[in-house]
Amino acid sequence: MRLWTVQPPAVIKVLQKRGRYVCDPTDTHVFANGHSQLLRAYQWMSNVMAERIGSPPSDCVFPVWAWHTYDGRRQSDLRKSIYRRHHHGFHCIEIEIPESRVLLSDESLWHFPLNGWYLPTDPNNEGIWDREEKLWEALPEGLKDEALVRSWRQIFQVEDGCHDFIQATFWELKATDICSTRVIHWS
Repeated sequence: MRLWTVQPPAVIKVLQKRGRYVCDPTDTHVFANGHSQLLRAYQWMSNVMAERIGSPPSDCVFPVWAWHTYDGRRQSDLRKSIYRRHHHGFHCIEIEIPESRVLLSDESLWHFPLNGWYLPTDPNNEGIWDREEKLWEALPEGLKDEALVRSWRQIFQVEDGCHDFIQATFWELKATDICSTRVIHWS
């Protein structure tokens, strides 16, 4: 499966030195700043990954992220605004990884777990959204969290070809997975 990930120069150095890269939670702003809901979402994603693609390597806690589809396209486009937020000198790494090592999810819907929001069965239908949210809010506290987390599983339903932003998560990036790298330069 062809994917693209944007990483800082330090990741390239780790790949050159060790032949592989795994996410270092101590070097990630999400975890360093103590965002409890973000941490919960990443832990949830990691648990689903373990169920679907297998347990992580012993030195791995959180996944590496990449793009499968960006703005409906199956290729990286560094002209897009998302890349502008990355610092000058970051690398766009094109990789080829076996499907068995990857979990795909809808990047837009990923914001529901990230923010701790209930995900209705049809987030584009306001009537369904309102009805389901009222039902969810009426649940007893003991069942509410279970229903919330269960609702998030919809983010993995990306097979229908109707998703413009599909992200990929995997436990480790191996140097042998790399097809090419490009340094991002902005003037």
